[in-house]
Amino acid sequence: MKINHAYGRLLGGLLLALVLLLVLIYKPGPPTTPPVVPVAEQSRQPVRVAKVEAGSSIRELRLSGLVRAGRRTELSFEGGGRLLTRPVKTGDVFAVDQVLATIDPEPWENVVAGARARLEELEIRWRRADNEHRRLVSLAASGAASQDEAELAESAAAALAAARQSAAEELREAKRQLAATVLRAPFAGTVTAVLAEPGEYLATGRPVLSVNATTGSEKTDDFAPDRTTGTFELLLEVPEAMLDWLPPSTELEVFLPRSEQRLAGTVRSVADASPLAPSLFPVLVEFPAVPGLRPGQLAEVRWQATQQGAWLVPPAAVINPGGDRPALMRLGQDGRVERVGIELGALTGERVAVFGPLQPGDRVLVSGFSTLAAGALVEAVEEVEAMAEEPVP
Repeated sequence: MKINHAYGRLLGGLLLALVLLLVLIYKPGPPTTPPVVPVAEQSRQPVRVAKVEAGSSIRELRLSGLVRAGRRTELSFEGGGRLLTRPVKTGDVFAVDQVLATIDPEPWENVVAGARARLEELEIRWRRADNEHRRLVSLAASGAASQDEAELAESAAAALAAARQSAAEELREAKRQLAATVLRAPFAGTVTAVLAEPGEYLATGRPVLSVNATTGSEKTDDFAPDRTTGTFELLLEVPEAMLDWLPPSTELEVFLPRSEQRLAGTVRSVADASPLAPSLFPVLVEFPAVPGLRPGQLAEVRWQATQQGAWLVPPAAVINPGGDRPALMRLGQDGRVERVGIELGALTGERVAVFGPLQPGDRVLVSGFSTLAAGALVEAVEEVEAMAEEPVP
């Protein structure tokens, strides 16, 4: 047993000495680095590309609104008074020059009578003064009257003539005010609202009726003489970004969903301020009347807007087209890809219009970029040919 134990201890010592000897003999060499592979020899992912082309974006835009009469107004009396009659009611149709309401004429009848009496009095006094002036002029010529007396008579006659003229004007104005106690229709139309009842006292300018015009003649041309009676209007609320596409006199298509009619409309005016919701501007479109069309119906405006400065690319080149940050992958001269943010336009034939920092001749990736990051090396294996533009219907 003693011999085996001594043998084990000797064997352990030899193993320890061998390990120490190996540690002393081993010397670590310099660190090794992987060989540098030239860029041209690196693995490149094959992709398909297409050239960017300059073009324009043609978009069909639609806005809707409510139809209203092209001629509408609130009728009122020129002077105040008690409303005597109002033979029409809401919904009634009236003709041009038809009596719509009357106020009590008695106060103005009294004014007319007083003005007429004053005119008659001044007429008599002027005739007497004129005769006296003529008599004194004749006497002064024969020396029976002085020149001063003749001049005084002439002045008195002239003052009475001026007073007579003033009284004649007052009588004419009183008669006009008496005639204004009858409210007549300035055009043919329809009553849309009744704003006063018989027996009420109306202040000057208080509306009595609200009316819309219909196709027909006009009594006078005092109300917007440049408009055609019987036209309709469509008030649109247009975002600020679309105002440049709707200058005055722009021709539009007005679509009536109820009757499926299509009418030719024209932009009549564009507001410079925004009294509606923030960044919404009123745009007035005018179009002709058609049978069955009534104020308050829904109508839709359609037109094509052309935006210059667009770039045309294949739709497949657009990354995240339905998101808020669409982009393209542009291929650089060094073979690396770059992500370019864009704004989407409309489809033009087989290509889509985009807006962004691009240049003619730029190449964008059409396929093979789903797993690529900006700066990745790629190899263009095929270039997509440009398709002929087709007009947007």
